[in-house]
Amino acid sequence: MLVVPADHAWTLETERLLLVPMTESDAAELYRLLWPRDSEVPDEDRPPPRLEDLRTRIRRWERRRSPDGAEVWLNWTLRLKRDQTVVGRMQATVTERWADMAWVIGRRFRKQGYATEAARCIAACLVGYFKVNEIRATIHPDNTASQRVATNVGMRRTGERTSDGDEVWTYRP
Repeated sequence: MLVVPADHAWTLETERLLLVPMTESDAAELYRLLWPRDSEVPDEDRPPPRLEDLRTRIRRWERRRSPDGAEVWLNWTLRLKRDQTVVGRMQATVTERWADMAWVIGRRFRKQGYATEAARCIAACLVGYFKVNEIRATIHPDNTASQRVATNVGMRRTGERTSDGDEVWTYRP
């Protein structure tokens, strides 16, 4: 069974960012950053229409485990080190053998390398701590920004597609 480390152990740091385990107290800042709905963000990564719905979603994620206990759910709020400004969020769903990663950066913080910086840090932790042998991401074929992030992390297209048409990318350490 996968062991979920205490939240303080999952506060990660990069050159410019603090990756802080997401809590309900982050909901308002994330909601303001990612709302109104951004047409460049896939539906599943957008905040729900109401702030209270986002709070509910984050409370569920704070359990850090899927209801059946088979997956570890890790969610981070990305903050600039210099002033604590929220720039986006990252998530990883971890199983015994693999992990799925996803990222969303607020529109005004895109094209500054934050997603790549955070994704590299998280990938290293997933491999080092959980010993996963594969990290995956599903990316819309038109989302060139996320494709660049995936490439920068070492992921490659598999040629597979999800039922909704997203491409599956993988990194195998």
